[in-house]
Amino acid sequence: ETPTAESVIDRSTLEQLLEDVGADNAQAVLDAFVQELEGQTGALTEAADRADLGAMAQSAHRLKSSAASFGAIRLSQATAAIEEAAKAGDLSAAAGRMGDFRRLSEASFREMERFRQELAGGGEHQGGGD
Repeated sequence: ETPTAESVIDRSTLEQLLEDVGADNAQAVLDAFVQELEGQTGALTEAADRADLGAMAQSAHRLKSSAASFGAIRLSQATAAIEEAAKAGDLSAAAGRMGDFRRLSEASFREMERFRQELAGGGEHQGGGD
C-alpha cells in the first residue's frame, strides 16, 4: 500500500515548526530538511546495500530526529526501527524494514516538495481558522 500525503506528514507539526522559525527562514529550513532527507536516505540505502550495521544505525539515527521535527512521524518511526535493529546486530530485521523506509521516504519527500511549492507560491504559510 502506498502511503498518502496525509498519512506521512503531520502538517500541524510542520506548520508549527515553520511558524517558530519565522516566514523569512521557513523556505531555507524546509530546503535544508529536504536536502538532509535526500542525503540520509541515500546514505542509509548504501549502508543497507553494504550490510553495514554501524552506518545504518548512524544514518537512521540522524534522520529519525529531524523527520519527527518536520512532522514525518511514520518516517521517524521507520528509521527508529532500523536503528534499533542495526544496534542490536540484527541485519535481517534492519534490512527487512528498508522497503517500508523507502516508501515512506519517497512519500515524505513528495509531500515536502508540495509544501515547499505552496510556501514559495503563497508567501507566508498560515493555517486557516474559523
